[in-house]
Amino acid sequence: MFTKSQSPLFDAVTSPASVSSTLVARNGVMPVMHVQWRHCFGGDNFFGVLIEGQRLRPRLKTGTTPAFAEHDSAFTECLAGAYVRVGSDCAVLKAKAMFVQDGSELGLISGYAVEEMAPVSHKQKYTPTRSVAAWVDLDLWPDQKWVPGGVVAFAKNLGAGKRLYVNPSTGSPVVYGLGPVSGAASTIDIVFKVAPRLWIKRAVVEVGLEIDWTQARYGTIDEYGAVQNAVPVNNVRFQLSIFYKF
Repeated sequence: MFTKSQSPLFDAVTSPASVSSTLVARNGVMPVMHVQWRHCFGGDNFFGVLIEGQRLRPRLKTGTTPAFAEHDSAFTECLAGAYVRVGSDCAVLKAKAMFVQDGSELGLISGYAVEEMAPVSHKQKYTPTRSVAAWVDLDLWPDQKWVPGGVVAFAKNLGAGKRLYVNPSTGSPVVYGLGPVSGAASTIDIVFKVAPRLWIKRAVVEVGLEIDWTQARYGTIDEYGAVQNAVPVNNVRFQLSIFYKF
């Protein structure tokens, strides 16, 4: 399996522009390696742990003229997590926590950054940025006609943990990740989400109502990939779902 990551279009000194592509993983040769252990107990209840890794190579040659082959641009990233589901007639609780290097293909706020760049050839060395994320999902009285519940989630950007290459034109590191502008999600320090909901079940029809409040704290990236001087931005969404089962 190959996943999509942000692939650089130019050198870091020229532009941080990128495009979502499977080339980053395919160039690295090694596909995603995933190991998981799960223990089941008490019917549908379980808990488990997982670890995942893959090797990425953002590009095979530089964008200079003439171009130079980049044999040492590959890097390895990993993911580790734990999850649980515990249920009864009164409630169903599901939760998951993860530590992630370059979680952009999973919709997380970490990516990867240029760690070093050769002054003449513009050969680049990359390193993943890191984040942690966790969420808890709860349904009360799941077998009743009215089922209240909700989700609480959290994510924190940990940066790269090492000094990165700084673009002399912008004064900032070059980070590739999610967002309409390359690496825009990497300018998020912390994300909070609270989403209470209500399911109404009537025979073959189910109606779901949810209020989703999300706060993302945006700031500037320092030379270690961490976000400084973050300012909160709030978003509230109201959602209605209708399911007809036949």
